[in-house]
Amino acid sequence: MLTRPVFVGGNSRSGTTVIGRGLLNRHPEIACTIPAESWFLTDTGGLCDMATAGAPLRRRARVWGNATLRHGKKDPITYFESRMHGLWWSREWWQPGVQRGLHQSVTEGQLAEALATFRVTRAHNPNSAARQLAADLIDPSTLDRGKARWVDTTPRNVRRAQGLHRVFPDMKLINMVRDGRDVAASLVARAWGPDDYDVALRQWFRGMKEGHKGLRSLPPGTAITIDLSQLVVHDRDAQYQRILDHLAIDDAPRMRKFFNNQMTAGNANLGRWSSELSSRQAAKVNDTYAQMLASLEKDNIQTP
Repeated sequence: MLTRPVFVGGNSRSGTTVIGRGLLNRHPEIACTIPAESWFLTDTGGLCDMATAGAPLRRRARVWGNATLRHGKKDPITYFESRMHGLWWSREWWQPGVQRGLHQSVTEGQLAEALATFRVTRAHNPNSAARQLAADLIDPSTLDRGKARWVDTTPRNVRRAQGLHRVFPDMKLINMVRDGRDVAASLVARAWGPDDYDVALRQWFRGMKEGHKGLRSLPPGTAITIDLSQLVVHDRDAQYQRILDHLAIDDAPRMRKFFNNQMTAGNANLGRWSSELSSRQAAKVNDTYAQMLASLEKDNIQTP
């Protein structure tokens, strides 16, 4: 079983993909999961929730209730298996005709065998069984590429950090943050995103609060927060070194080349929001954003 997995998370469009699939995937020890976002780990009713059998009754009831209320009268393990063979196995991407899911790196036979083992072992030690299931599904494609660690870039990794840590106590997490106005501009430009800045900003604000809640109980040294603008413009070398130190890895030529050539202010579209709005719209967004920042800082939440 491979150890020291890496999770990158934060709000969508905050740099999670460029850090995991772009940067860290170029290190000789680390491979990005296939797909880069392994939804089965942190979705509602996913692996983190399946590892709560030994948790307090209230938490177990909430997990069971989510599965029942949202998806009909199914017990959590049946729901989990149906999603493993369904949405998490293959889903349409926002690009027409593109499919993402576990089918990209696992055969149907491997999935069936791993789930059969999980169903038996979960009753005895749910956390250990969950860790083994992740290993059965992620480790083979990692080893096939000659790597010893893997990184997943699902944005909700930060929100589900406590659940992930129960399953992966040796994990390292990178929480990516980005100017909420730029996040909003990026979201409204995506086919799957909201249509206006107000909705997108509120989504960013909720994500910041939920992420803080997910991080606050982690042991010291488990997670670091990286501000995208600091990494690509204002404090490049120091922030890059923080990532290396946090993961206990040496610099690597391919990774450094990608950082120097691709992780630039232009590619990160810093400040794009101001060029896409009228002066009146920009003033309104600025006012809303300032109020959100003040609220987050009042709650001691690290802001970009």
